Amino acid sequence: MEAAISAQAITELDLVEARTSSGISLAQISETTRISMRFLEAIEAGEFDKLPGGVFAINYVRQYARCIGYDEQALLERCKRALRTEPDLEDLAPLIEAAAQVKKPAKRGLFRLPIVRIRIVWTSYRTRRQRSVEARAAS
Repeated sequence: MEAAISAQAITELDLVEARTSSGISLAQISETTRISMRFLEAIEAGEFDKLPGGVFAINYVRQYARCIGYDEQALLERCKRALRTEPDLEDLAPLIEAAAQVKKPAKRGLFRLPIVRIRIVWTSYRTRRQRSVEARAAS
């Protein structure tokens, strides 16, 4: 699907043609914006997934559009659609249904913890008392 978006972006946007008609080379854009040539080539090819993530990709696309005099919003929308990583709701429906059917285990461990503590304290109290009784008897 991403390849289809990229191919569609190339034919609809014609970034190379827009750049050449404005008389600007990729090297000039690279010098001006300090964006790597490989990223500029990826933008022109519509391969937005090859750009660095997040804000950097958006910023690179915006700077490129300004340099060639292209509509920033149109190019940014294409980039955001290509970089969209959220799955559609239809893809998530089976996962949501499966998660709703899973039963949660009972929380019995929290109830047992005080009983275990009481038993440990009682056992240590009995052994200390028994030792003190034995010590008195020995004296």
